[in-house]
Amino acid sequence: FRRVLFRSRPARIAGLAARGVVSAVEAERLQAAFATLLDAVLRQQLADEAAGLVPGNLVDTAALAPPQRAALKDALKAVRSFAKTAAADLTGRVW
Repeated sequence: FRRVLFRSRPARIAGLAARGVVSAVEAERLQAAFATLLDAVLRQQLADEAAGLVPGNLVDTAALAPPQRAALKDALKAVRSFAKTAAADLTGRVW
């Protein structure tokens, strides 16, 4: 997207918003989604480590409390919505 060269994901999202590629509201939604996803993966990795397992990227959603599961689901919806919009913008196809 228009050469956003920042390395960190939050900075890239802010760069997209600064260039008008995404709205401020969409950028905020993506920032929150990123934080939620990162939190879920890191908590799972800590749990894996405590259980003597090799930490990975899979989150055991059954082990999450309902509010955490709902937040994770909302975060994934935000990312999917952005991905669909980006794909449509790049290809000209509407999903």
